[in-house]
Amino acid sequence: MNTEQRPFGFKDKIAYMCGDIANDLTFIMSAFFLMLFYTNVLEIPGYIVGILFLCSRFIDAFTDIGMGKLIDTMTPAKDGRFRCWIRRIAPFVCISGFLLFLHVVKDFPYEFKLVYITVTYIIWGSFFYTAINIPYGSMAAVISHKPEERASLSVFRSVGANIAVMFISFFVPLVVYQNIDGKQIIIPERFTIVAGVFVIVAFVLYRICYKYTIERIQIPTKEHKRENCLSDIKDIFSSLSCNKALMILIIAAIILLLANLLIGTMNPYLYIDYFNSKLGLS
Repeated sequence: MNTEQRPFGFKDKIAYMCGDIANDLTFIMSAFFLMLFYTNVLEIPGYIVGILFLCSRFIDAFTDIGMGKLIDTMTPAKDGRFRCWIRRIAPFVCISGFLLFLHVVKDFPYEFKLVYITVTYIIWGSFFYTAINIPYGSMAAVISHKPEERASLSVFRSVGANIAVMFISFFVPLVVYQNIDGKQIIIPERFTIVAGVFVIVAFVLYRICYKYTIERIQIPTKEHKRENCLSDIKDIFSSLSCNKALMILIIAAIILLLANLLIGTMNPYLYIDYFNSKLGLS
């Protein structure tokens, strides 16, 4: 560890929290409102959107592991093994996140809309978001060598996630819906405006995270082995089969995450179509 580096402190915690808020400004926005945008604005059938989301999760199984291996085997940049990816990927994850909610696509032919949502969603979620979220999450382990300080980073990350969820849940419905003749009507261009504002804020927060965090621990580069992602996935499941407690925790975490995302996705339909109230979403 470089003795000239400033000691771990509140600045690291706030900067790391900013990184999670930046991530969630696109992730939570897409988790809560992207299906609504696809079905109600672009008029894509719900089952097509569901198939797209399912297929992208299969792609994620390979890109997530591939990104982890890439980070482990590449020589660290001058600004660190993990921080450099925030600098490199932030512009691309923001641009691709914005393209998810481009309202002018609604006027394009149906076949083009299908191609557009498939390409933009997979590029954003399976590639760029993966490429920034995995190094961001791993970076906590190298910001400090003290367990209690790393634990505090986890706490601030959770706070950042809650801030993003509350802000998006409250702000977006108030903007994208307008009361017309007693009914809550979606204004398509407002989705694009909101997404544009969010990605600009996200980019600023990524820069804060990059500038004010320090990788104080240097992790040696792992020797590259000529293995594919299928081998890595097989090894992961083999190790899980020997650790029942970890498997239970992972399953519980997955169920909780899916439940939260399902609630966030279904609420816009429930409160608008059934209760006709955008305030119920806020």
